[in-house]
Amino acid sequence: MRDSSLSIAQRKEAMEALARNGSHEALLELKKVLADSPSDVRVAVTEALGQCHSTEGVGMLVALLNDSDFAVAKAAVQGLSQTHQAEAMTALSQLVTDNSAPVGVRCEAALALGATHEPWVLDPLSRAAKESTDEDVAMAALNAIGGLDFNTTKAFYEDFLQSPNVSCDLQIAAVESLVQAEGDTSGFLAKLAATSSDPEIRLAAAWALSATQDAGNLGPDVLALIGKEADPDVRLRLYQALANQQSFDVNAAISAVQNEADPSARVAGFDMLAKALRDNPTPELQRIFDEVAIPELRKVALTGASIDDRQAAIIALARANTPGALAALGDLRNQIPQPQSQPPPRSLPGRRPQIGSN
Repeated sequence: MRDSSLSIAQRKEAMEALARNGSHEALLELKKVLADSPSDVRVAVTEALGQCHSTEGVGMLVALLNDSDFAVAKAAVQGLSQTHQAEAMTALSQLVTDNSAPVGVRCEAALALGATHEPWVLDPLSRAAKESTDEDVAMAALNAIGGLDFNTTKAFYEDFLQSPNVSCDLQIAAVESLVQAEGDTSGFLAKLAATSSDPEIRLAAAWALSATQDAGNLGPDVLALIGKEADPDVRLRLYQALANQQSFDVNAAISAVQNEADPSARVAGFDMLAKALRDNPTPELQRIFDEVAIPELRKVALTGASIDDRQAAIIALARANTPGALAALGDLRNQIPQPQSQPPPRSLPGRRPQIGSN
């Protein structure tokens, strides 16, 4: 463990062997290394302690939650979550609701609790989300709750989203967290998108609907929402959500897109029709796409107001994969300058996305 000529990974093998041994003598050696080693070695020891299931080993990790080195405290959180011991879970539960503890460590504790997917963690996590004096901790708790079974968390979300004491930012974060939930959240999200008076909440609900990996059965409902929605950003997301539905009235969808006035939402609608054309082609859809969508998408790809719109138009053409769309892509390849190497544009939940992000 103390041989600095060895890599941390090699030294960690010895640390883990002692941790698995779990005897008082083995843990005493680990304590000695913790007492007088640099940060990276102390982190390795702390991580290794996650393989120790003795009461003494868990106690060491609990003490390290208060370490002045954040990397060590973070490793202690991970180590405790790996032990699966009742004492460890109690310590993490107490930490996540302790407003006097360091914010970063509490956030790590919230995420570690959520990663267990145990129903009981909803209690400490919901208290952290509702009562924390720091928004970062509340956000982390919501993220952790989002990954739990929706049958367990539905009542929490209903209460949280109706509470007058919850900020708009936290309500939006709560809705967006549902994208990772276990179980079917589509009905809940569609209701939010239909009934909330706050366009930001409707936007978050529409985004979560659009980002799900499973095909939904709310096609008629989502299509109806598009017709009623006044906010173009929300409509953009609803077009994406409609693309994820198993079935809907294609002719009604065509009409909605043709009547769409917002340029970005219109591109999203064409992208939705491209997917429908690929999956369930009809003569009318083929005609509309060839005569209306392809010329417009080609124009947007060349002269669109934003990089997101231009990229989205290209993706929609590629998704359709028809002879006309492929020909348009070939023409665009010769007209659009090759981009310089640069990071891709950021696209955040709740904001105008790249249409092809699904």
